[in-house]
Amino acid sequence: MVLEFYRHHEILPISPEDKARFIQDYKNNKKADLITAAAFARDNAVSYRNFKVGAAIMSKEPNQASGEYSIYSGHNYKPEPAEQEGIAKRCAEKMALEQALANHTNFIPAIISVSDKISTGSDSQAHDALHPCNECRAMIRQLKKEGLLSGESIICNVNDSRLGRDGNWAEEERTVDELLSLYSGEETSEENQIAAAA
Repeated sequence: MVLEFYRHHEILPISPEDKARFIQDYKNNKKADLITAAAFARDNAVSYRNFKVGAAIMSKEPNQASGEYSIYSGHNYKPEPAEQEGIAKRCAEKMALEQALANHTNFIPAIISVSDKISTGSDSQAHDALHPCNECRAMIRQLKKEGLLSGESIICNVNDSRLGRDGNWAEEERTVDELLSLYSGEETSEENQIAAAA
């Protein structure tokens, strides 16, 4: 799969210590705001099969003061069953990430998604909360390579139709590296597809 998204800005260097501090700010102060933003974004989702997802991105941009971040949200859009891929595929995570890229994000400490679904397809691939699809994982992988995400950036998937053991919404929160390790065979497959297309 060849990724189709656009970044038209230079990424300024950020120290590993600053990246770790931004991720800690998410954990301490921003998580609830991001979940709320993703839930509200889902209200605008369009799906012919009532498969609605909202996402929110925490973005650190050049010239923002310490502790200041931007939040970008997005929703999925699929009004008919026609197959969509590449730039035509409008996933919630992809739409939110594209907004962050358009606004010159320098680092993404966290990505949140909210849905009442548990799988994009087969129930054998179901989880407590919906994981990013294959194309969104490929975009996450590429943004990590470019330095906009780190392996320690957080991916939090929330299912607001289920309660977890603690009585709150079910959620799966892990690092980018932990998420990608669940799908470790994909990167080799993507590289083979790109090589075959060249």
